[in-house]
Amino acid sequence: MPYKKNSKNRTMNTNFVGEIFASDEFRLEYERFLAQFDDLLKGDNDKKLKKMVDLLVDCIQNNDLTKFNTFNRLPWLNIWLEDTKNIAVSLMPKKAEASPLKKTKN
Repeated sequence: MPYKKNSKNRTMNTNFVGEIFASDEFRLEYERFLAQFDDLLKGDNDKKLKKMVDLLVDCIQNNDLTKFNTFNRLPWLNIWLEDTKNIAVSLMPKKAEASPLKKTKN
């Protein structure tokens, strides 16, 4: 596992990502995760947005915005959600493509 004292992978890097994606089981589970990732991101962001709106309404009704200073889970911008999805997809290694130099038998 990464980040442990005696681990050869002490940081998240290309080698570590390559090693975990070398596992067929991990790769299949990650594909399943990616299939629902968009819904997970949207669901989480919708919860954050609802909580923020509810808190703002409460603050306005009570004429006291000091409670809003304690709110620490702001919803993400749509561009951040898209960037996150793109990064998640880009972690998945590309399928091996046939080399153009490789000769095929006729």
